[in-house]
This record gives sequence, C-alpha cells and structure tokens, in this order.
Amino acid sequence: MSITKPLSQLSPGQRVGPYTIRHLVGRGRRAEVYRASRTGSRSDVAVKVFLPGVIRGPSHATCFLEEAARLASLVHPHIVRIYDFGAEHERELYFIAMEFLPGGTLRDGIAAHPSGYPRDDALRFFTPVVDAVAAAHDQGIVHANLRPEQILLGVDGRPVLTDFATACLDTAAQPAQPIPLSTIAYWAPEQAAQLQPTPAVDVYALGVLLHELAVGDVPFKGNTRDEIVAQHLYDAPVPPSQHKAGLDPRIERVIQIALQKNPKDRFVSVREMVAMLNSAGGDDYATLNLDRRLTHDVRRRSEQNAFRKTRAVPTPQDDTPPPKPASKKPWLIGAGIGLGLAVLALLLL
Repeated sequence: MSITKPLSQLSPGQRVGPYTIRHLVGRGRRAEVYRASRTGSRSDVAVKVFLPGVIRGPSHATCFLEEAARLASLVHPHIVRIYDFGAEHERELYFIAMEFLPGGTLRDGIAAHPSGYPRDDALRFFTPVVDAVAAAHDQGIVHANLRPEQILLGVDGRPVLTDFATACLDTAAQPAQPIPLSTIAYWAPEQAAQLQPTPAVDVYALGVLLHELAVGDVPFKGNTRDEIVAQHLYDAPVPPSQHKAGLDPRIERVIQIALQKNPKDRFVSVREMVAMLNSAGGDDYATLNLDRRLTHDVRRRSEQNAFRKTRAVPTPQDDTPPPKPASKKPWLIGAGIGLGLAVLALLLL
C-alpha cells in the first residue's frame, strides 16, 4: 500500500536518473523508497532516495558511491539485488535502484503471529537470513541494521535482506528524528555503547530475531531508549522457554549464546547458529524449565567429583562403606538408578 501523505521530495512522473517515479511506498529516517519504472523494462524497481542532509559534501558523496558499489557486488538469493546507483549533484539527490518486492516485510508476518511461529516456520525465515548475513560477512560487510523491517518478502514468501548500514551514513549528520524503539530492541550492547560494528553485532541481532520469531516478542523492551539500552548492557534475558512451553531447546540455546553481552562469548560465525539448530536431537523435543540454582549446584558437584577422580584422591566417604539398601528387587534398584541418571543428565543440559 502506498503512503498517501504528500511526498517530501519527488512526485509521480518525476525522474531520478533513468527511472520514472510512480509513487512513494515507504519513508524512514534517512530515505524514501519509491516504486518506479525504467523505459524499456517491464519490471518495476524500488528506488531509494536519501533525504537532504544525510549525505553531505564531496567526501561523503564519494564514500556513498563506493559503499553502494560494494553492496551491489552482493549477489545472493536472499539479499536484495541492487541494479543501479548514482547521484544528481545539481539536485543533491543520491539514489539506489533495487529489486522491487511487493510482499511486505517480515514485521507484518510477526505481527500476525503474536505467540511466535511454529518451529519449522520460524526456521524457514531464519535460516535463509542467516545464510545471507554469512555471505555478506564473507565479503567483509556487516549489516549492523538487522530487524524484521529490513527483511522483505517476495510474492512467494521468500525472505530478502535489505538496507545494509554504511559507514558514510553513520558518520554523516542525520535528520533530527528519534530512533524507533523497534530498532533499539535489536541493538547489540556495543552498538548501544556506540562502538564500531563488527560481525558480532549481527550475531546478536539474529539472536533477537530468532527470539521474536519463536515467541512473538523481543527479549528486551521498554518505554524509552534509555530503558532498552540499559537492558542490553546489563540485564540477562529471560529464557524464552518461560514465554513459550514446548520450545525446542536448541532454539533456546542458540538465543542464549547469541545474546551474550561480551561479543567474544557469542558465536564466532553466524553459520554456527544454524549448525546448532540442526544438531542431533531428533524431532521429539521438550523444553525443561529447570531451577537454575539447582542446575548450577549439580553441575558444580559433578565437576568436583570428576576432579577428585582424575587426582585419585579419596574422599571421606571412600573410607566408610555405604549403608546397605533396604531389600528391594534388583529390577527396581536398576530402574531407580536409571531414572536418577536420566534426571541428572537433563539437569546438566
């Protein structure tokens, strides 16, 4: 659906480079996106035109064109295809022409699933996006702007990643508009602290995305920017299994690792996230909401016992023969031991 309020820059029929504007389809803090046509072509394109003040002066203009060329080199089925880019210095217009995808964004789909997608549907969106991010990382490009609004959907439901961040736009003066809270909800702690983005910020954002796909909401939210930033910096996320019963524990584990505060504690590569999701475990799964203190104590005792065995140091209990158990049938004793080991194993997961 097109936006009906007056256009701030271009009107239907005007041209940008070789493209004729049809109508406005979206407006953000930095740019407007128009549906446009090109003479001699039957397919429409999306033309992204940056707002005045976003790109300032010859140095920023040169940097923008270099960054646009890098992004145009990304050829992947789940990365939006850039056809053209350029500048009209007389009008101070800077644009990128790209593939037009009329299927809306992943935000629309998430809004229609307030309790999250079923596992297979969530991964049907998540896995291709991870593959797209991995392809960008292979070429030294960090997205640094991942969120459902930046994942377009083709008519076949194919997720397509768009709107990569560029150094030029990050350093240029920005229009005086507040950053949406939905954007801040996807910031890694180092982004909130305004540090230089690295691939680790995409790992974190993918963890937030998987959380929202799985349970229908982001792990950190608030009424102000400062509230959300503080949570990114200091708060541990609530285990997603507490929001949704029966959640695949592999999904929960991926989210927990991806949302580590220290970038060094996250996945080294985004591909590791998919590898863990596809790891052995079968289709039969159930999430256990365990007492975290009990789990910690069991793990600690287990590690202490393993250490004693490796050092061959007898413990006081070794000198004291264990009390004889009450008379029970052997099969009951075996069943009890098996059950105890099974519970211990689950606690150590």
